[in-house]
Amino acid sequence: MTLGEKFLKTSLIYFIIGITMGVLLTVKPIHDFALQSPLFAGAHSHINLIGWVSMAIFGGIHMLIKDKPLHSEKIGNMGFWLLNSGIAIMYILMLIAGYIGSSLSIEGNGAMIDAATAPYMILIMVSGIVIAIGAYLTAYNLFKTVST
Repeated sequence: MTLGEKFLKTSLIYFIIGITMGVLLTVKPIHDFALQSPLFAGAHSHINLIGWVSMAIFGGIHMLIKDKPLHSEKIGNMGFWLLNSGIAIMYILMLIAGYIGSSLSIEGNGAMIDAATAPYMILIMVSGIVIAIGAYLTAYNLFKTVST
């Protein structure tokens, strides 16, 4: 399987996850619970915009230039895996921290939210950096490929 195919197939998985989450968020009890924490909206937007849209665009670009050898297959694969691991980890952590924050808010313990979610927020930040590095590597590799 080519790198372009990997990006496109993975983007479709993120599309299904994002659509499913969007549908679930329309269910009143889930919607009301999710409104207690902005992390649910963040998880939904990241899985859609980075997972679905960005991965699909990267895959589309790879498919458009498929007859041209990649600048570096190694950099391409590294970017792909960094993006995917960062997206998946960030999504899961946002859901967990969102659940904790919403639960505390509903229980009337809003003052405890920051302390309870702080470790997750640090890991979310780290996963964001991993995503950025993966995106930079992918963009660099595509730029160098198109430029030669």
